[in-house]
Amino acid sequence: MLWHVWIKPGSKIITIEETAELNLPHENWVSLIARRSYGLGENLTGEVTLFDLVKTSMRHRPDLIVVGEIRGSEAYTLFQALATGHGGMATMHADSIDSAVKRLIQKPMDIAPAYMPLMNIVVSIQRVHLPQSKTGEMTAYRRVLSVDEIADYEDYRNTFKWKAAGDIHACKTQEGIMLNHICERRGLTWDELAEEMKRRENVLRWMRQRNIRSYKDVAGVITEYNAKPEEFYEKEVLVDAPAKNA
Repeated sequence: MLWHVWIKPGSKIITIEETAELNLPHENWVSLIARRSYGLGENLTGEVTLFDLVKTSMRHRPDLIVVGEIRGSEAYTLFQALATGHGGMATMHADSIDSAVKRLIQKPMDIAPAYMPLMNIVVSIQRVHLPQSKTGEMTAYRRVLSVDEIADYEDYRNTFKWKAAGDIHACKTQEGIMLNHICERRGLTWDELAEEMKRRENVLRWMRQRNIRSYKDVAGVITEYNAKPEEFYEKEVLVDAPAKNA
């Protein structure tokens, strides 16, 4: 997953997990790992839960708190962090956005429905089986089934939806919320924002055409683009464009 490379290099990221899985090539990244209690019989000590770590992370004043998976009271604390202006990300298991929200508002997470708009975006990922183009043999893949924005409790705006026929995504970004917020906050017109999104799409296509696929190389390209987007785009992507179109 390359979500973190779009974050500004100076941002402080804290990841919280039960088992160390994330490895972010980020200068200001702090990893916190939960710990089970130890000892014999009833004399168990030293337990550090996800709930404890989320509370502790807020003292570090992070720009982004990432929780590996929320299942209990740590979810409530994470939403409290979101309400105070911290950025946050987390994963959970559910078969749809409706199921995810129902899990969040019920115990043990017990988050008030009024807090649901603090979640900007819900990305649903699922394992699917698709036929291979050459053999027709069914193979397992992971696909983003949908991207939904939350306007309010039970008010969701679908902006991307995966279609099995053709293995493509239908896009309805102009019906969403976040891109319009970005335009307002950055003083951009919709056309200017659309141009930037098109540039980023071209960078991804450029990497595919140059067979830049490893985690390290892709992260390096995106980080370089993020630092100086116009300079990188003109120097690398546009320079290669005539050769591709020839």
